[in-house]
Amino acid sequence: MKRQGRRGKGLVFHIVPSNMPVMFAYSWAVGLLAGNGNVVRLPGQSAPETDILCNLIEELFQKETYRELKECSSFVRYRADRKVTQMYSECCQVRIIWGSDDTVRSIQKIPLAKGASDIIFPDKYSIAVLSVSYILEQSEEELCQLAYRFYQ
Repeated sequence: MKRQGRRGKGLVFHIVPSNMPVMFAYSWAVGLLAGNGNVVRLPGQSAPETDILCNLIEELFQKETYRELKECSSFVRYRADRKVTQMYSECCQVRIIWGSDDTVRSIQKIPLAKGASDIIFPDKYSIAVLSVSYILEQSEEELCQLAYRFYQ
């Protein structure tokens, strides 16, 4: 599917981490914005956050206005199964893998179609150094601003 002004890579298979129940929506949205068709593997176990977002997406898909969006989006749920992952991997032009280093390595062993490629997001670490004395000196408003800037 070609959307005006966007040049996607084709069909993207998204494999998201099971410990981040809304990451699938982020990955899917980026895939859509880039002009791709998307197959998104939902986390294996159901989570309230995932279910809420899936229900909202399904409501959106029921509207005629979003028919094109529905046609280029597919959500699947299955427990880790190499054969199923291989089936989807063989059909895609891009496979996006979110997860631990071990998960990424394991999935990358599953072959892709000729010319397809992986985009990986393995283990990431974040670190922050905070001055307790500085924090204790701040007013409530300043703390809110600091928390906001830290989050952003």
